[in-house]
Amino acid sequence: MLTIDIGNSRIKWAQYEGDSVIAHGVFGYDKSNLMDTLLQAELPLAGQAVWLSNVAGEEVASLVSRALEQQGCLGYQFAASRAQQCGVKNGYRLPQQLGVDRWLAMLAAFHLPRRAHDQPLCVIDCGTALTLDVLDASGQHLGGYIAPGLLSLQGALVEKTADIDIEPAQPAAVKVPADNTADAVVHGCAQLLLGGIRQLLADCLPAAARPCIVLTGGDAQWVKAGLGLSTETVFEPLLVNQGLRLVASEQALSA
Repeated sequence: MLTIDIGNSRIKWAQYEGDSVIAHGVFGYDKSNLMDTLLQAELPLAGQAVWLSNVAGEEVASLVSRALEQQGCLGYQFAASRAQQCGVKNGYRLPQQLGVDRWLAMLAAFHLPRRAHDQPLCVIDCGTALTLDVLDASGQHLGGYIAPGLLSLQGALVEKTADIDIEPAQPAAVKVPADNTADAVVHGCAQLLLGGIRQLLADCLPAAARPCIVLTGGDAQWVKAGLGLSTETVFEPLLVNQGLRLVASEQALSA
């Protein structure tokens, strides 16, 4: 089985044999050349059943569908957020409005072997957008937050400020206060993001609850290092893909 996680700027794929990942990859894309990008990526599509997560809109979904149909996969299916699935209950009043990537990440995080059965859970996706979702130990989704990610924060500042012209980047090392504009922007946005995450965690998950915090997304590793939390913090780069595998397995069992 092949799983494809289509984000706003990157595509992650993972091929599974049973519960094990046997191949995976990630690449950036732009709508204007998506078909060519998918062909050049040489995804192992032939003879595979494909499950997809897409948060990039209908145009991207249509382009990806066309590419899949041209490359010999057995069939494909786009996942959708549900009211309840794989032991997790959706906390949104209208479950279908929850982003499918957030939903799948929560499903996968809830079933991680490293999470104790009595642990509440916080799932943080650090990408173009920063999302943070909280679940209690029973799998009830308690809600979440959406904010700009690191590069989005920097990009918005550059766009709205005439005398700042830098390339958005991850911080290399904390240097406070900065002695140049580029570092001031990069580290200022980084500290703002980290401070916001810390406050949300303090508000949502008291330390006494021993939460399991799971991070994913392109900026997750520096966020994990920057937070420096004493509680258990797990980095899972293929979290959405794992959620797709769980959904596919549940559907196969119920068929």
